[in-house]
Amino acid sequence: KWLAEGGKDARQRAREIAINILATQKPLAISSDIQAKIKSGVKGMTY
Repeated sequence: KWLAEGGKDARQRAREIAINILATQKPLAISSDIQAKIKSGVKGMTY
C-alpha cells in the first residue's frame, strides 16, 4: 500500500541520496608534490 501511494523503495531512495552526494560534495585537492609522485609512478600516463 505504501509504495502504491507513491512511497519510495530502497533503490529509489539510495539513488536520490547518491545523486545528492555527487552534486554537493567537493573532492579534496591533491597537493602538487603528491600529484608529481603519482605522475612519476605511472608510466604512459597522459594528462
